[in-house]
Amino acid sequence: MTTSNNIKYKVMKEGKNYKIVCLEPDHTFFLDPYPQYRMITILKGMIRVHYDPVLYFLQQEQSLIFRTEQNVNLETDQDTVYVEIQLEAEHLNREAFTKGNHFRLKDLLGYEMGQIKEIVVAENENLQLQVLSYGHGTGLNEQAAKTEKVVFGLEGRAVIGYKKKEYELKAGDIFLIEKKASYFIHAIEKFKMAQIKVLN
Repeated sequence: MTTSNNIKYKVMKEGKNYKIVCLEPDHTFFLDPYPQYRMITILKGMIRVHYDPVLYFLQQEQSLIFRTEQNVNLETDQDTVYVEIQLEAEHLNREAFTKGNHFRLKDLLGYEMGQIKEIVVAENENLQLQVLSYGHGTGLNEQAAKTEKVVFGLEGRAVIGYKKKEYELKAGDIFLIEKKASYFIHAIEKFKMAQIKVLN
């Protein structure tokens, strides 16, 4: 649970062990202690994470995995949207974080011409976080979503077809795909995205 100090924020989407939050600028807020790990990914804006004795400066597309056994102080001075996921140690893909705990999701996966690549960053019984890269001109044919998905663009541009309409997806954009809904994805150029698959 996130507590606040007169903060104005809106939870855009929330499920067990994750939430997507929109924050107004010029506020300080706190994360309550959590015994295992948290992962924060900035979709828009920035957050300063005071994780004693270290100060992390997270900008758009950057992520941080950290333990919060004590209160952690966070600050923002601009409109910000971020994803927060609570994780147990065994739910993390340790091989994905060889560069440390402060990283960009899009750096976890490269491109391969004519192919779609993916990596599972973290998963538990409730959700799975993946990063996918689409080579230029690749895509997913129209299909029914097996789970609810929260998709956010990391790099490049793609078109999502959803409920008989088409939408452009680029870095910082968020898109919700409902379970059983029909959709397709086509990369306009080389494209990377992350998605949270809601399993329960």
